[in-house]
Amino acid sequence: MAFGSAIIIVNNVFEGRNIRNGADKDYNNMKQMFEELGFEVKPHFNKTALEIQTEFQKASSIQSGIIVFVISAHGEESHLANINSDGTKVYDQMIVGYDGQTVSVNYLLSLLDNDALKGKTKLCFIQACRSIKNGDKAQQVDLGVTVGVWTCCKSVKQKSMTKKTTLCVTKQTTWDLKVKMRQTQEKGTPE
Repeated sequence: MAFGSAIIIVNNVFEGRNIRNGADKDYNNMKQMFEELGFEVKPHFNKTALEIQTEFQKASSIQSGIIVFVISAHGEESHLANINSDGTKVYDQMIVGYDGQTVSVNYLLSLLDNDALKGKTKLCFIQACRSIKNGDKAQQVDLGVTVGVWTCCKSVKQKSMTKKTTLCVTKQTTWDLKVKMRQTQEKGTPE
């Protein structure tokens, strides 16, 4: 029996958007790594927003102690109706499906919070831009987010972490939170 299940969703072709060069190389690297770690890899390519949502819903039936989700796709942020008390707008990160439609990352993660997956370790790795398509120039660039990093029992920087103890979410960024750019010459994402 496999150590766990790794569901890898890779969208590299989109209706009305640029092709994500290097996504196939990223998939091959992830597949090899998870197989070497003893995971059963379940690949999915060029899924619509609804199909991505369906894959998360189907996870409830997976008989595995550890479930890993990897999403590699275009992404964007969508303005919610909310406005913070300081007047700033509130945005939701969206994953873009093959069909050009989007699905909320928060909604996808909420699908993992159910009785069937209670107590199971769930890891989510998301490689998708979080830029604001119709925002000003500064909002059109994904500057990354802070993530928890600890070494030798010493906190490197103050971080905010999720309160859910059996869920880990990572989003691609660099150490100094500069924009992480995709290499487009079949090398995949820089390490």
